[in-house]
Amino acid sequence: YRRQRQMFKETVRSALETLGGLEVWATETHFMLVCLRMGKASALKDYLAGEHGILIRDASNFDGLNERFFRIAAQSREENDRLVKAIGQWLEEE
Repeated sequence: YRRQRQMFKETVRSALETLGGLEVWATETHFMLVCLRMGKASALKDYLAGEHGILIRDASNFDGLNERFFRIAAQSREENDRLVKAIGQWLEEE
């Protein structure tokens, strides 16, 4: 299970980086810290929850971070694909 989650994490990271408009920080866990190049994490969080029923963690209140940071966790392949697609749609609208 741990190996599968690691693979899903790498797939999500690669897919998010391909979208452009954000930076995914390296991690050893299935959680990923992501920084938007434009826009606010709170706006993305509201969009994902309202339009897609997907929850992310707004990380703007973490020490040393600002309003552009959010955290996600690698899930199943289907859930990860849904998340990446939804973030891509939001980035296109911004």
